[in-house]
Amino acid sequence: MVQSSSASDKPTDNNANSPTLYRGVDLNVQDQLTHLEEVIFEGFQVPLLGLTLVKDDDVLDEIDHVRTSVPEIIERAVEVLQYKQQLLGEAQAYAEEMMAAAERRAAQMLDENILTRQAEQRAAQLRYETEQECQALRQQTLAELEDARQQTFAELEGARQQVTQEMQQLKSQAIAEAQAVQEDADQYAHHLLSTLEGNLRIQLETVQNGLRQIQLPKAGNNNQLTQGQSSHPQSGRRSSQHQRRQPKSR
Repeated sequence: MVQSSSASDKPTDNNANSPTLYRGVDLNVQDQLTHLEEVIFEGFQVPLLGLTLVKDDDVLDEIDHVRTSVPEIIERAVEVLQYKQQLLGEAQAYAEEMMAAAERRAAQMLDENILTRQAEQRAAQLRYETEQECQALRQQTLAELEDARQQTFAELEGARQQVTQEMQQLKSQAIAEAQAVQEDADQYAHHLLSTLEGNLRIQLETVQNGLRQIQLPKAGNNNQLTQGQSSHPQSGRRSSQHQRRQPKSR
């Protein structure tokens, strides 16, 4: 006699239909258990006792079928579990390798980003330093140009003043020389004119003496003519006209 149960657990396996792991294995254990359950249910039930009378041969046959199938299934299940564990190990190793590779790649990218940021910072620093150096060089160049311009202007101003001073000196020297030449010329002209004046005075005195000598006889003749004109007015008038015309003929 076998006591019946109101509910039965039915084991399930996700890999029960695997054609590789369960090849050549009787997978009808569930069916066999179902048949065993049917044999029990079909037995004679004893009222009030909760007992069922079944045939021993039928129950034993079904138990034998289950007994022959279960060990091989369990062995296959163990193989499946081992295979699953192997797959899980390989998957875990692959995942760990992928994680390590990802971490290495992330670290590499982080290092590259760090290097990139460092390079960018260094480039920015170099650009800033270059701009500062260029600005300082520009200011220094402008200062040097301004100093050179002021120095050149000072030199030109000094040269201009020197040239102006030299020109003033040359002008003063030329004026002095011109005044000296003018004084020499005046002195020479005064000397010449004085000499000429002396000569002219001598000649004038000579001329005046000659005129005196000429005018003495002429005065006597004039007296005679005056007397003659009084007695002969016509002849005197003609004579005076002749004397007046005579200088024109000269």
